Amino acid sequence: MKNHARILLIAAVLLASAILTFCPEAGEAAALRPNHCDASFLWRMSTCHLVHWSAKHLFYDGICFAIIAAMLPAWETIACLAVSAPVVAIVVTHSYPEMTAYGGLSGVNCALFVAWAFHVAGYSKTIGFWALAAIIAKTFVEYHEGHTFFVTREFIPTDMAHVAGIATGIICGICRKPFLKMIDIAINYSKFSKN
Repeated sequence: MKNHARILLIAAVLLASAILTFCPEAGEAAALRPNHCDASFLWRMSTCHLVHWSAKHLFYDGICFAIIAAMLPAWETIACLAVSAPVVAIVVTHSYPEMTAYGGLSGVNCALFVAWAFHVAGYSKTIGFWALAAIIAKTFVEYHEGHTFFVTREFIPTDMAHVAGIATGIICGICRKPFLKMIDIAINYSKFSKN
């Protein structure tokens, strides 16, 4: 059942991303508008991550999302998405107030990758450390070079989305163990109360 939840989550995100990418009117309605904050900002904080500016942009973001989400437990993916989506959107809005539209999964992908690094660190601290070091180094190099490794011409990269994603992933990773303990306590309490 856990694999079904993970597959459904990945399929839902990729399908929504494809619809918003290949239907320009829907994508326009879902993209974040940092230079125009109104009531729609609240729902655009989530929907903007599903909007991509080209098939290539969607391909790279979608592949990264699918791989990382497949390696994480579904509840960790959902929790990390719930925290990182608004944080990345708010950071982008404050960092790029002149930007006309923002979209893409790369910021939340960074958060998910860091959450995965913490997850793996539970089994191998070395792999977790090098995974975290690799994404920080990648973000630093992209910032220094002024473009991402994968998509370079379709849009202007927003480095602060990646930085916000990494910071959010670190917070999710640090809070992972206390959250697991709370779940265990709740499960044990429910078992105790039934007896």
